[in-house]
Amino acid sequence: MPDRCPICGALAYRPEGEAVTRCTGAACPAQQFEKLLHFASRGAMDIDGLGPAVISQLLERNLIKAVADLYTLRFEDLLTLDNFKEKSANNLLNAIERSKDRPFPRVLFALGIRHVGEHIADVLAEEFGSIDELKKASLEELSMVREIGPKNSRKHRLLL
Repeated sequence: MPDRCPICGALAYRPEGEAVTRCTGAACPAQQFEKLLHFASRGAMDIDGLGPAVISQLLERNLIKAVADLYTLRFEDLLTLDNFKEKSANNLLNAIERSKDRPFPRVLFALGIRHVGEHIADVLAEEFGSIDELKKASLEELSMVREIGPKNSRKHRLLL
């Protein structure tokens, strides 16, 4: 098991009971890439045209660093990407705009919070209704949500 991330050099660790070693580097390029790829994926925000090649270019050119930056991209920014012309830039901007209408459970899942898959995102969204209410939830409130329980409530609370 490596003790450092091979990409960014940050400490790596394996949480108890898990098989995967994880990087602790918040600014790790590999983590940024994977978070953005997950966010844009079909089961999450379904941003058509925002695949691995485009995400790589956006990161390499410092046009984005995090998910929120997708929503500040400009037409001119996209025209700097390889093989991007007016039509592809407009299509991507339209797809990003359409993603703003996704239901709360999809947004919650898209954020890539560990231990929050599609089903748990549905459960949390049904219970709390909005991201603001979810962030305000105490450990006790989370532990009373069906399918979360006391053990998992700590994990979810720490990650929100």
